[in-house]
Amino acid sequence: MRRWMKLSMWVSLLFLAGCTGLNQETEVLVSFTGEYNEVINDASTVAGKPVELPEVTLDNAVFLGWFDASNPRYQVTPFTPLFEDITLVARFEAIPVVITFERFDEGYTAPLEVLIGHSISELPIPRRANYAFAGWYLDENLTQPVLIPSGFEQDTTLYASWVFDVTGNLSILEYEQSIIDMIEQVRTSVLGISNIQDGLPGSSGSGVIYRKEGNTYYVVTNHHVLDDFEELEIIFERNDLIFTITDGAIEFIGSDPTTDIGVVKFTSELDFAVAEFADYYSLQLGQYVYAVGSPLGFTYFNSVTQGIISGLSRFFENSAGLGAFAGFVIQHDAAINPGNSGGALFTSQGEFVGINTFKIDASPTGRNLEGLGFSVPSNTIIRVVADLEENGRVIRPFFGISSQVLVASCGQDFGVCVQAVVADSSASRLGIEVGDVIIGFQNDTMSEMFRTNNFNQLREAILNSRVGQNARVELIRDGETIITDYEPLVTHPDDRE
Repeated sequence: MRRWMKLSMWVSLLFLAGCTGLNQETEVLVSFTGEYNEVINDASTVAGKPVELPEVTLDNAVFLGWFDASNPRYQVTPFTPLFEDITLVARFEAIPVVITFERFDEGYTAPLEVLIGHSISELPIPRRANYAFAGWYLDENLTQPVLIPSGFEQDTTLYASWVFDVTGNLSILEYEQSIIDMIEQVRTSVLGISNIQDGLPGSSGSGVIYRKEGNTYYVVTNHHVLDDFEELEIIFERNDLIFTITDGAIEFIGSDPTTDIGVVKFTSELDFAVAEFADYYSLQLGQYVYAVGSPLGFTYFNSVTQGIISGLSRFFENSAGLGAFAGFVIQHDAAINPGNSGGALFTSQGEFVGINTFKIDASPTGRNLEGLGFSVPSNTIIRVVADLEENGRVIRPFFGISSQVLVASCGQDFGVCVQAVVADSSASRLGIEVGDVIIGFQNDTMSEMFRTNNFNQLREAILNSRVGQNARVELIRDGETIITDYEPLVTHPDDRE
């Protein structure tokens, strides 16, 4: 009996000793790691008890919780007891953004979900009868193409660009319908312009919307349409009725008599189409074009005529009836008349390639002529409107060589024979020498070298560039073909302040 009592007392003492050990407060250290915005200090708790867990954030992500760094599948919550030192890692899930697609037709392209910070390598390619898909854009004016691969930081709508596809085996009726559809699409980008002088309409012309910002529309027209105006009115058509935007809603941006280009802008809550520029250098002789404008006032508002490209790189300077105009134009035979000035020249795909500016209807001997219409090309328009918007005037680039215009003065079969180089010009910095034959020109926005068979073509390419743009040339020297480095184009001496 005594042995049993002693054994029982000994077990009891052991039990009490064990209980005393568990009640001792052992400290557990908790450290935090991971990528998050806050600065988090280490924490501690008593063994067997949970620890207070901090809330952390990360841009464009949802916090999922804290996880054991040594066992990433094990999540520690504010109620989890801890018995030993531990390192916790913050885990997040990226927030997806939604990409929606505006096709400008009756078709549907399903939205995409993209994780912020992740790039996508391809986008859906929609289909549309009689159209070719020309890419997705970030703005409805189709000026900012989506580059692939690309990432998105917020919900985004992408806008489809289409061109009429007449390369297939269309019947004459299908082709005709494609032109009808094209005209319907672009027609409201062409407006009438009334030049008010002494309180009365002085002259009228046309203009083309080339850009939209909110409810502000930018319109390009001819300088001679705006010349000497006191007030301006913009004329447009809706539901076969003619409406007027008065002078108070119109702002004159600037104009240039040398290129015969002027720019105005107006505000309106109405929706107008925006013409999409095309590269003038992609035009070919014989290509169909369509002139849209208002000949002889607004009785024949936005008349449409058809023709073909009859000539490219036609150069006019010091020509009777053209005032200060000096530049290159597109020759075409779509019918144009007084009032068409400033109106658009479109391709069959609805691309804006020029503004109709003048025509020749009589020979020097007085004989009547037909089909000699001329348009300032799109590349010139792009350069000039950018200058007018930024500076209020045109600042021309200058290359710095002289040459015979259409004469092979070096005995060359093609190209521009350099007869003089202006000191401290772009040409001199490129190391161009007298006797070199320039056969190509490229600025840093051109995808390839533009062939220059004569001086007019080289001059046109230079004038369609901008001051400060880097440019290079391809030339032949002593039988060797050389491509120079790039140098920025300088300001024309006549435009320097």
